[in-house]
Amino acid sequence: MAEKTISRLVRSPRVERLRILYFINGFDPGGAEHGLLTLVESGFFSGHDLRVMGICRGRGGLADALHASLGEGKLKIVDDGEDLTLRGCILAAFELAREIGHFRPDAIVLSLKQANLIGRFALMAFPGIGCISFEHISRYRARRAKVIYGYLLRALSGRVGEVWADCRETLVSTRSYFKPGSRFWKFLLTISARNGPKFTLSLCGQFLPVEVRR
Repeated sequence: MAEKTISRLVRSPRVERLRILYFINGFDPGGAEHGLLTLVESGFFSGHDLRVMGICRGRGGLADALHASLGEGKLKIVDDGEDLTLRGCILAAFELAREIGHFRPDAIVLSLKQANLIGRFALMAFPGIGCISFEHISRYRARRAKVIYGYLLRALSGRVGEVWADCRETLVSTRSYFKPGSRFWKFLLTISARNGPKFTLSLCGQFLPVEVRR
């Protein structure tokens, strides 16, 4: 029986148009956030209907830059504050469920740990939607955070169908946060700041669905 995976890092003239929702903590000037902007600007989601939802606005002007790249009505920010708060996370859980019901995405990309937890919980009610976990952190400095997030992420890992990572070290290290299963692991991109604050895309492809037979 053919099973549809969510993406493949190859280019093809035949691309099914997908509805994709990208759910992220916020838009601070960090690697994960700049990585999203780079993917959008490089055309990784070209040909698909991409919408982005952030739990909070964050610091700096990255949210405005992303809004300009995505276009009107494609970016939604739940909490306009700079910091991630418990209230914002709770509101985001309800807003995410509402957006899923309205937008009906084919796939949701979850970026950063809090967004991953909220997204996986919400997607339990939508089993037909593809779930991609985009990993950016290979290990936690705080032991308590590692234990708590590690336990919750592993418990909800069954909802994830595919894993992306921003470097090979992250791809290898984060496997411990997932139960054994048939997931598709991708080394997606490397972002370099060797030229100062400018981020450059080292490896990327195009987002497209493929059929894989087992």
